[in-house]
Amino acid sequence: MRRLLVASLTGALAVGCAGQDVTGPPDNPAPLPGVQVLTGVSVPANVVASWRDAVDDAIARLIPALGPAGAALGTPFRALRDATRGTLDVQLVAAVGRQFDAIAVNLPPALAPDADALRITLDALGALTGK
Repeated sequence: MRRLLVASLTGALAVGCAGQDVTGPPDNPAPLPGVQVLTGVSVPANVVASWRDAVDDAIARLIPALGPAGAALGTPFRALRDATRGTLDVQLVAAVGRQFDAIAVNLPPALAPDADALRITLDALGALTGK
């Protein structure tokens, strides 16, 4: 009985090891998906419309939520909205970001979510300008 068991296990081990290696890397790996890199500052019209909407949302909802501290950001954000006509002004986005940073330092913790949303909007606009 013991011999039969040893012979069976040896045969099963030999058959199992003779199969295709499934633990190693595949012979023909799948190609990597293509990556498209946008260069320049020119932005397609559908992206401009969506970012104008984001800036309008910041003007209508987020800036008033910051209270008196946010009032100082209204004019720069309106200038940013009006300048978003196909190209973004790198200097204007950077200037609005610096002004926001100066104001955000003194905001109470309760306003942090609105301030974070404004920071995200400015960071996304900065990414579109390449800065």
